[in-house]
Amino acid sequence: MTDVTSASPPAQQSSLSAGSQSESYSHSLTHRVVAKLIKWLIVSLLVGLSPIIINAFILYSSGKQISQVALFGTGELYLVSTGIIAAGIGELYFELKNAGPRTGNPYMQLSTSTAVSLSVLLAICCAGAYGGKPAYPNPLDHYVSLSIYMFLGAVITSASCTILSEFR
Repeated sequence: MTDVTSASPPAQQSSLSAGSQSESYSHSLTHRVVAKLIKWLIVSLLVGLSPIIINAFILYSSGKQISQVALFGTGELYLVSTGIIAAGIGELYFELKNAGPRTGNPYMQLSTSTAVSLSVLLAICCAGAYGGKPAYPNPLDHYVSLSIYMFLGAVITSASCTILSEFR
């Protein structure tokens, strides 16, 4: 006699396999996102920051004090921010272009593109305003802190674009 209780109905078997496929997709998506973020971190962020890292090394080796003004006072961080944002735009654009039709939320993609475009515009305006240095008590300190905030916003925006580019 066969044991009827141990056999699963076909409907349960298909739902179990669909669940494992969903878990497998989620697991592979997580690995793809992490791998892409690691590549982004190495290529975009570390290479982008290399002039500032080299400047810190030069200041340290010459015995000069390493301060925010010494590291970021020349406006390089604005340019690095623009490059990092451009990397995020490129990642998002080329993934969207090469992927064909996507099931992702088009409003999310539109809002991200708008945020990135505004970030680029802000970085360009800040870099241009840096040259004018308006009459603050100490304009260099003001622009150094502004460039750090701009850089942090650029890192968040570019990382978001990199993550969003993986969702289909």
